[in-house]
Amino acid sequence: MDGTTTRPAGQGRLSMAWMPVVMFLGSGTIDTMFGWYTDDPTMDAPGMQMAFASVPFTLGGIVGLLDHLRSSAPRPRRKDILAGMALGVVNFGSLFFLLRVFDGGLLQRSMVVPTLNLSVIVLATLVGVLAFKDIPGKKARWGVALAALAIGAMMAL
Repeated sequence: MDGTTTRPAGQGRLSMAWMPVVMFLGSGTIDTMFGWYTDDPTMDAPGMQMAFASVPFTLGGIVGLLDHLRSSAPRPRRKDILAGMALGVVNFGSLFFLLRVFDGGLLQRSMVVPTLNLSVIVLATLVGVLAFKDIPGKKARWGVALAALAIGAMMAL
């Protein structure tokens, strides 16, 4: 025996059928939370959107640093710290501008998160094609097309 075990196909794996429910609930939760915060009159004060957007990343950085310090992992390299900071700046910007879109009236609030999700998928697909010559399969192309049609239909109605 070589110490490996085999499982029958499908055993030990969760079905992906639950993913649409998770996406629906996740998008709804994000939309609801942003709605609560952007409706709050204190968010209109100068700098409040910027402060609100920075809290999750500041807390995430502190928790990550504390977790790293208590573990026996080697010290982070300078390039890892710089890359983490760059990612934090990009994430901060995306959250800040997401708040601005919620307040801007450009889209209905219920359309902001689905449109954002679709744009991320389309952009990632384009980067994959252009940078890595990764041509999406028929199923992926249909998925992107149907998502775009669904969001377009929701915007039209």
